[in-house]
Amino acid sequence: MTLDFLSIFDSEHEAFIASCERVPVAAKVPSCPEWSVGDLLYHLYEVQYLWHRVSAEGRSSFEGLSMPTRPSDEQLVPVLRGEHVSYTAWLRANDPSSEHWTWTGVRDFAWLVRRMAHETAMHRVDADQARGQATAVESSLASDGVDEFLTVFRNAANG
Repeated sequence: MTLDFLSIFDSEHEAFIASCERVPVAAKVPSCPEWSVGDLLYHLYEVQYLWHRVSAEGRSSFEGLSMPTRPSDEQLVPVLRGEHVSYTAWLRANDPSSEHWTWTGVRDFAWLVRRMAHETAMHRVDADQARGQATAVESSLASDGVDEFLTVFRNAANG
């Protein structure tokens, strides 16, 4: 089964935002004990911002890339939404097989889209936990996440 990672990225992003909006930004995230929901929102913004700049600027590393200042609590959701719209438009404009730097051995846009789908799904579960909901990642995405760990992350760590 081939997964549509861009669609998953979009739907998990919307579910993440919806979950975060149901609790105060100061609410604690049980699966990330040092973080609040605001920290979770900012983290996902940083991840999208970082990879968007790396790819749009054709960088070959993270070196020299400045991270954005954390927006006010009231601006976290709108800023993340704006970054997501811009970033996914950029991803859609590129051929998935186009070359792209990553910290892994995989060097294409398809890896990046896959990573964003997984990153967002994991943090959607974190946000759900912050509002007292036990949710899961859809089984085919979860299975692919295991594959990603075994074939990409382990190889990057050992290579």
